[in-house]
Amino acid sequence: MNRWSMPLIGWLAVCFGTSQAFWNATEASAAVVTTQEAGVDLIFRQDSFGSSPIDIRFGEVVTIADSGLLNFDSEADYFSLFDYARDTVGDLNSQLNVFYTDQITWCGGDIPAAVGCGAVNGPVLIVESDFAAGAFGAELIAHEIGHNLNLGHTGGEGLMGPRLNNDTTLTAGEVATIFESRFVQTELSGARFIQVTPYLIQASAVPEPGAAGMLVAGLAAGMAWRRR
Repeated sequence: MNRWSMPLIGWLAVCFGTSQAFWNATEASAAVVTTQEAGVDLIFRQDSFGSSPIDIRFGEVVTIADSGLLNFDSEADYFSLFDYARDTVGDLNSQLNVFYTDQITWCGGDIPAAVGCGAVNGPVLIVESDFAAGAFGAELIAHEIGHNLNLGHTGGEGLMGPRLNNDTTLTAGEVATIFESRFVQTELSGARFIQVTPYLIQASAVPEPGAAGMLVAGLAAGMAWRRR
């Protein structure tokens, strides 16, 4: 896949929210990869999938030492993620690649307080590490995966609506679109699955994230989360 052959405008979708982190360019380091695999699996095996649920399979975590990507803020950063994914997995037509970072402020344009960014029919998505670890984490990750599987936004309802509100439903039409995605693979038994490689972005290569690199998180009560 040639990254330069894909248009960016109208191609990236973003999940909005007020930032949960105090971000410092010199100390920040995405603290943890939280795949929310069990919760994401439930979303992709809900009743609208009938007898053909999709198993979301997260692989081993790949650690990237690149302080310039701790704040995802430009088209150049997106292309860097694309290159990291291609260098790691090779074939970008067979699996998705989710990157965990500290802060997202760009998604096809400058976007304040974004917490996720997915590429329609693309192999790369990115989420804020602290938000993905929270109560809305499974919904956030599944929503962005939905964009990668060719789903756009709805008028407000369901998983692909503009707000994070614990409504993770998918219509029969959306499921039909998902089944047509190149990222959905089928085993000999007929079981469907999607392979996902998670990436942890850090300021430097260390055995384990230290306390100084942890995000200071704080959620405001009653906060409304929006997805564009």
